[in-house]
Amino acid sequence: MAQDGLVFRFLGSVSPWTDTPLAATWICGVLVALSALVFDLDALVQMMSIGTLMAYTLVAVSVLVQHYQRQQVRESQPHCTNQDQV
Repeated sequence: MAQDGLVFRFLGSVSPWTDTPLAATWICGVLVALSALVFDLDALVQMMSIGTLMAYTLVAVSVLVQHYQRQQVRESQPHCTNQDQV
């Protein structure tokens, strides 16, 4: 994803010793540790549930949008039959 530009390039640097992205691992670990220090367990569980719900909702909406966009493209293209080609 770092090569495609979806995340920052420095997050894609891989350790030659472990073949894992060290910068991304450390940053995520620090963020998780800080959130565990700041919030209580009930709040974190609720945030996780809301995050999961949002992820499923985003995927469902994306599938619907993609379905209807493809349908509009198919309707706008002229239909070709074997008789038209002769």
